[in-house]
Formats: sequence, C-alpha cells, structure tokens
Amino acid sequence: TRLDTFKKIIVNQGQTITLNTGVTEIQSDDQLKWTYADSSVSESTIQCVTIVECNKSTDRFSVKDGPDGKFKDRLQLDQQTGNLTIKNTEITDSGNFKVEIMTDTNRLLKTIQVNIR
Repeated sequence: TRLDTFKKIIVNQGQTITLNTGVTEIQSDDQLKWTYADSSVSESTIQCVTIVECNKSTDRFSVKDGPDGKFKDRLQLDQQTGNLTIKNTEITDSGNFKVEIMTDTNRLLKTIQVNIR
C-alpha cells in the first residue's frame, strides 16, 4: 500500500521548524529517507538530494549537510518518530522536503513544501 500526502508551510527566517512524518514511532525493520529539492532552481534542473537516511534494523542513522553544506549543524533527526527539525531557517532553505518510510507492508510518502520568508 502506498500512502501519499502533501503539506505546505510558511515560516519566518531564523525560526526553528519541525517537519513531521506523521508516525508515532519508526518500527525496528523500517527504512526512512528525507530528501530536499531547492525551489529556487528551475523545474528542469531540480535535483532531490538525500539529507537523512535511517535504517532502524541496523540502527544506522545518517544526517547529511545537504547541497554545498547548506544545512550544516542545523538538522536534527528524532530517531523515534523520524521527524526532522531545521534550526535557524534561512530563505535559501525554501523547497520541497520529502520523507519516505518503507515498512514490510506500506510505503508512506509525504511532501512538505517549505517557504521561508
């Protein structure tokens, strides 16, 4: 089963925001991935960059700095829920954040369009 959702949020520059997965707990055999696509890039050249990967069964969590290190020291992953917190947001952080959670039976895909002003 595939479950897709879309959400749009607007926040002010400098704020901390938490992007929610919508799940209460990542299960032991789940895999989670957050990707980011910069909204200031033209549609034809948009690239999704993986910023978080989590494999609960191997207890492997990887948080990356994003393109050109733009999120360096500003991303925090809640290892229980998979929620992603972005600290001290910048206008250039605006874009589409996608979370994909794969379980034995389901694939949850959630897109959060973030607009920083």
